[in-house]
Order: sequence, then structure tokens, then C-alpha cells
Amino acid sequence: DNKALEDFKQLYQPQVDFSIDELGVLFNHFKIRNIPTLLWVKDGKVIQRITDFSQPEKVVEQLSAQ
Repeated sequence: DNKALEDFKQLYQPQVDFSIDELGVLFNHFKIRNIPTLLWVKDGKVIQRITDFSQPEKVVEQLSAQ
């Protein structure tokens, strides 16, 4: 919900904007089928799609490779 999102922003002060896709428009557009899913989107194209967060160091490695 919006309160959780605001708490997240305040706690972590991310450098990118986050929002809640309340109508599922982005979920449908990017064919999100698993939660959580991390998408790195640049110029409308998916650069990375990560759904396995069991090994945080691997996620960092995947994101650092770009």
C-alpha cells in the first residue's frame, strides 16, 4: 500500500522512483508472473529480469554486469 511504499522510501532513500501499479498496467505490459520480480528497464526495454532472491550476492552480480 502507499504507506508501506512511503516507509520504504524514507528508510532506504532510493535513487530511483518507485510506485505502486494499482491497476496492473505495468504487470501486464512486462508480463510479470512471479512476485517478487525486479525489472531493470532502460528506454522501454527490459535489461534484467530477476525473480530469484535466495542468493543476494548473485543478484548484485547480475546487476553489476550491466
